[in-house]
Amino acid sequence: LSRGLGDVYKRQVHQGDNVTLHFADVQGVHYVITVDGVGSFSVSRGQIHTVSFIADKVGTINYYSAQRMPNMVGQIWVLPKTA
Repeated sequence: LSRGLGDVYKRQVHQGDNVTLHFADVQGVHYVITVDGVGSFSVSRGQIHTVSFIADKVGTINYYSAQRMPNMVGQIWVLPKTA
């Protein structure tokens, strides 16, 4: 999964899938990204931060930057594992 500033990104995955998100800051100052259930991390201009995790619970995983609301917001919908 990949997303740029200004995009509201929604993606579906299945329980047990490996998820990778790439966050890039191409304009502006340092900001903090929070990924529910995973943690928070900072990104500075010119940096790309990658976070990977297993979507182990059915539900919604939100990610956002409080400093960049409403532009830096996304959701990952975790659906039940398929047979």
